[in-house]
Amino acid sequence: MKKMASSQEMNKIADQAIEQIQLRTRLGKGVNKNEGQESKLIPLAASTKKARKRKKVPRPNRSYLTETGQMLNSITKRIASGTINLFFSGTRDDGLSNAELADIHQNQGAGRSKVKRPFFYISAKDVKKLRFTVRQRLRMFLTILT
Repeated sequence: MKKMASSQEMNKIADQAIEQIQLRTRLGKGVNKNEGQESKLIPLAASTKKARKRKKVPRPNRSYLTETGQMLNSITKRIASGTINLFFSGTRDDGLSNAELADIHQNQGAGRSKVKRPFFYISAKDVKKLRFTVRQRLRMFLTILT
């Protein structure tokens, strides 16, 4: 069973969780922290849409938290004592750390209206997918042992 909880197996699970967060966010969905339910991210303000059009941002009307992609692409993992921790690493081109930017969007609120767009949670749907992966890996591991 120690092999099942090896860092290699934990890495696979962590990578899947990161991919799920990135994909969901790029599709314009966030997660309600208390209920774990996915919902559409709050639309951008008209002034933000205009600014994004001037910058020639792809799909300037959508709130994907991906204007540059730096923040979402910086999600990384740390695995220790059988626990997976996901976090943001690195500094953006504008000098702000990816963790600071994520905190602004997730907790403090962005823009003049201080709109919060919670995205860095694991949804109930994500948990289902991760459980399925763990069960598959466990079955495979048990099959190898027999």
